Amino acid sequence: MSRIYGTTYSVPIKFGIQYYSIDCLNDVKLKVSDSEFVRANSMVLIKSSSVFEKAIVDCEKKEIDMQEFDKPSVECFIKSLFAGVVTDYEPSVFRYVNKMSRMYQVKWMIRECEKCFEDLITKAGKDLSKLAYVYQEALYVAQTLGDDKFLSKFLLFLNQENIKRAFVANRINELSSFNMEKIVESLK
Repeated sequence: MSRIYGTTYSVPIKFGIQYYSIDCLNDVKLKVSDSEFVRANSMVLIKSSSVFEKAIVDCEKKEIDMQEFDKPSVECFIKSLFAGVVTDYEPSVFRYVNKMSRMYQVKWMIRECEKCFEDLITKAGKDLSKLAYVYQEALYVAQTLGDDKFLSKFLLFLNQENIKRAFVANRINELSSFNMEKIVESLK
C-alpha cells in the first residue's frame, strides 16, 4: 500500500493498457531525443513513482528528459505502468526497462524485472549462447546499477544445472575481474 496526498492505494494499479495511446489523456511529454517524445498520463506516472511525483507535482514539469533511453524502451516502460505488469522483456528493451524501474523507483516493476530475469535464465536452459546474454544482463546490472542480485541468481542457476564449467570455459575471454572472484568461488 502507498499513500499520496492522503489517498491510500495499492500498486501496481492496472490503469488499462487500452488507454495508453489516447492522446487527450497523456499530458506529459517524455523526451527521448531532440525531436521525439513519448506521451504519458501524469496520474499514471505520479501514482507509480515518487520520482515522477516530485517532477510533475512539486516542480510542475510537463516535459521530462529521458534521452538516456531509446523510444521503444520508454514506450515499453510506460505501457507497463499502464498495464500493471511488465509487458515485454525482449532483449532489446529489458535492460532499459529494468534500469528505468530502478531509476524512477517503481518498486513493483523492480520485482517484476527480477521475475523476468529468472524467466530468462530458465528459458536459456543449457544453451550457452542464451546463457551468455543472460550473463551480460546480470553483469550490466551489477556494474551499472550496483546490484549483484541478478549475478547471484545467474551463478546459482549455473550451480544447480551443473553447467558452470562449460559456461566459464566458453566465456573465459569475456569474464571481467569484477566478478571473476565470484565465479571462481562458485566453482569450488
